[in-house]
Amino acid sequence: MYQIVAKDLAGVDVPAHFDVIPDECPICHHGISVNKTGNGYISARVANHNWSGYLEICYRCPRAACGRMFCAIYRQVIQNDGSKNWFFFGGVYPRAGKTPNVPESIQKLSPSFVSIFSQALEAEQAGLNEVCGPALRRALEFLVKDYLIQNKVVSEETIKATALGACIHNYVPDSNVKICADRATWLGNDATHYHRKYSSHDVTHLKELINLTIYWLSSEVLTKKYREDLTKK
Repeated sequence: MYQIVAKDLAGVDVPAHFDVIPDECPICHHGISVNKTGNGYISARVANHNWSGYLEICYRCPRAACGRMFCAIYRQVIQNDGSKNWFFFGGVYPRAGKTPNVPESIQKLSPSFVSIFSQALEAEQAGLNEVCGPALRRALEFLVKDYLIQNKVVSEETIKATALGACIHNYVPDSNVKICADRATWLGNDATHYHRKYSSHDVTHLKELINLTIYWLSSEVLTKKYREDLTKK
């Protein structure tokens, strides 16, 4: 356990015990040895006999490329002897979403997909699980429709006006893309409905199917590129 002298709401110094010092910056997501500011705060007035609150400690990322401040929050756990100044790690904030690892070919194919996909994952990382699924479903629609529009399977107006499931069934030629995108659509639609049909599958499976769709689409895009750009001499 570590110890810090924290300030309560009245500015009183309170010795507080805590269990974890963060070793990753929540903003740049690099492993770090934090710069300790020595600033800790308790969200209560300890003069109140029945006080309860959180401990928040400020840290700074030591990386020159980041250097951002962030706070760790610790939950109070009252000990068997009645001691109230023991706190256990609960998380860090602010937390920036990690940029998803999307192939360059997909970034060029559908910048809108990358933007929506990134926001969906950021929502998940922030604990907003109820909005992550619908956002992933929206990202998938942009990916599939941008792919079909770029490949001029049918007119752009037709693609835009056609439901995602119908687009996949009627216009996606690659069987692997069709299988993965189709099932991702099932789970994505399920995430938007009051009653879930696929209760044994969740956002984790939806992300896996979208990543598989990315993989197969990227393979197709790159194969097409080299088929057209590189010919036998």
